[in-house]
Amino acid sequence: MSNGSVGKLIVLHSGNAAPEDSFNIVIVGDGYQAKELPTFQEDAKIVTQEIVGKFPVDSRSTDLPLWIARIDVTSTDSTATHPTLKGILTYFSAHFDIVSERNVLWVDECTVYNVVQTKMPTGCYAHKIVVIVNLRAVTAGGGKSLQTGGQPYGIAVAASANRDFTMVHELGHAFGLSDEYENGPIMGGAPPNIATALDSLPWEAMVTAGVTLPTPTEDHQSVGAYTIQEDRYRAQYDCIMRASSYLVDYCKVCANSIRKQLTPRSSNIDTVTFTNEERTEMSSLPAQSRHALEEPAIITCGTKDTPPCPPGDLFAETRRLLIEELRGEDDPSNERIQTITEMVDSLLISTLASTLALVQGVKNAPK
Repeated sequence: MSNGSVGKLIVLHSGNAAPEDSFNIVIVGDGYQAKELPTFQEDAKIVTQEIVGKFPVDSRSTDLPLWIARIDVTSTDSTATHPTLKGILTYFSAHFDIVSERNVLWVDECTVYNVVQTKMPTGCYAHKIVVIVNLRAVTAGGGKSLQTGGQPYGIAVAASANRDFTMVHELGHAFGLSDEYENGPIMGGAPPNIATALDSLPWEAMVTAGVTLPTPTEDHQSVGAYTIQEDRYRAQYDCIMRASSYLVDYCKVCANSIRKQLTPRSSNIDTVTFTNEERTEMSSLPAQSRHALEEPAIITCGTKDTPPCPPGDLFAETRRLLIEELRGEDDPSNERIQTITEMVDSLLISTLASTLALVQGVKNAPK
């Protein structure tokens, strides 16, 4: 018995080509009840705008067209399952996994994959899948790049509270890119944006002439080798894969890696039956995540026994304005931006928790 229903596929962005001649991205939601579908539709619209705006190609180009669609999926319950909040019934089983001592937002990717592929037009294939989880007051996410049924595909997951810039970061993982921030999780395999030795940079052909290796952090423009930690380097000072900020784009190396994959290809694969071994392999591959859940208890808002969460648009916009106001007109370091971001998140979570407690007190007060 499914915990919800699957609706129609709706095209949100088509470039200049049909899906059989495009690079296809499909957006689905999890933890949205039927009455919340308009909220998901607005979330999907915003994610589409962010993808089109941030991707390192001209989405209107006939050479590298993007085709983006959404599928309206409803769930029995809102939000997602967490060790402190169990029994939440959603169509794709959204939940928080503990991976490398980090809270990672994830879903049943086998179900996601099959639902999306069966809804694609005949002869077409979804190359990347985006899942927006209906969490309005926390920031979390994850992403993977996988090979299934002979086809490469990737999946990116993010909470609706940080559905825009974080989703672009998680999509980077779906393209096989690793995190670039200090002390972050190390992606398996050989991600194209990480080097383990200065004499074997995957991006050697793109290195700026005359640049120092390792490259000093005072140099914000060159393609070189910036130290992340011992024996681990990234290509440029800043990148979406390093900083969670509206102000940062993909670095040249990450952009080049994505561009190589944005080639038209199609498949008549509709449904894949995953073996137990394939499911185990998929589950064992760690999702990359930058956005940990700092306060698990906050996800209890919006259930039938608690006050509703604030609108996601208001929360996200307040967060963005606070971050921009605190950073000022200067060009702060990435560490400074991250500190400001963490401070704002802590402030908003604390304020929301206090507000919820106040509302509950008012509700329980004698008449």
